[in-house]
Amino acid sequence: MSEQQAQGADAAIDLNNELKTRREKLAALREQGVAFPNDFRRDIPLTNCTLTSMAKKRRAGSAER
Repeated sequence: MSEQQAQGADAAIDLNNELKTRREKLAALREQGVAFPNDFRRDIPLTNCTLTSMAKKRRAGSAER
């Protein structure tokens, strides 16, 4: 029974060390800032993108002829 308690204590210490390491890594990542922001600003409307794409396709089609 004392072996089981010793193993349980070792597992608890390992878990605490792992959690401590994860918290340290998370703190370091948060200091660096947001790597992938989840907000978007519309600088260019979709209409402009569509017109630009169509113009490129027309130029490519006329270059082949």
